[in-house]
Amino acid sequence: MEEKKPLKIKFKTAIVLIIIGAIILTIFGANVYASKHGYDNIFFLIKYKITGENEKITDRDKLLIEDDDKKIVENQKDDTKFSDEGVKTENNKNIVLYNGMEILTKTGIQDISDMKNTEDNKNKFNTKYYNYENGKYLNESIGTFGDETYEGYSVVSNVKRIAMTKKYTAIPREYVTINKLPNELADMSDYSSVNIDEIDLDGDGLKEHIVCYTFNASADDYEDGEIQASSGIMLFDNNYKKIADLVTLDQGFWGNIKTENNKMFLSLKDIEYIDINEDDVMEIIIKVPSYSGTKISILEYKNKILNGEKNIKASLLP
Repeated sequence: MEEKKPLKIKFKTAIVLIIIGAIILTIFGANVYASKHGYDNIFFLIKYKITGENEKITDRDKLLIEDDDKKIVENQKDDTKFSDEGVKTENNKNIVLYNGMEILTKTGIQDISDMKNTEDNKNKFNTKYYNYENGKYLNESIGTFGDETYEGYSVVSNVKRIAMTKKYTAIPREYVTINKLPNELADMSDYSSVNIDEIDLDGDGLKEHIVCYTFNASADDYEDGEIQASSGIMLFDNNYKKIADLVTLDQGFWGNIKTENNKMFLSLKDIEYIDINEDDVMEIIIKVPSYSGTKISILEYKNKILNGEKNIKASLLP
């Protein structure tokens, strides 16, 4: 009987077999990795890495796409939210109203008036507002726009003096009224009245002073029998050093009719201190007397610099 010889494998053949086995194991492992990441095999994963395109949308991809779509919808909802009453509130822009009329959130004098009664304005102004007055946050309400004040025009009703569509800390610091004339302002004692509000406008820890004075004289007070009515609003720093005259009303008679019933004076009651542009600095908003229409002055005092219109000469003449 012939003796069987042991099978001999050439060295080169062994190397080839080892390489093939390693490739098979590598492809198998790579396919397992690709499968875990949502691809049918490693070749689809490689193509995606190179071109950015998927050959096939897997179930996992569908879930990822649905999740991304959901996030997009949620982000869109964050931009436009709806109140319980179904009225939209746009968060990306803060609408600011003064007595129901839109104002710009920048310093300077503004002539404000009723808005045109259009569908676009109805969509814009019929929304939720946060209301402020006399240095206090009051409440939130749904503003109503569309009831004509005169032909073709309207204002937003169901809001307070200052109303805004964006909710944030608009009054970071409160004002205090000083009833006693300080020694630093003793030279103002001859005025008929001097009223002072104290508030830290820019949050630097130093309190500024807004001072309103009036001079009121009847015909019996002077030999010439001429009555007088004048007033002014000034800004002082924390040491009662005068910064500027803000508004003066030298002839406080409506239509220049000099009678007691026609007298008008500036007042601290016509001033609001409120942050209208979310920078933690409280603007000074003054209603400026005028014969017709509504005029406001917005000022900002920050880092010892006063921005806005100063030395405004108010007039009640037609």
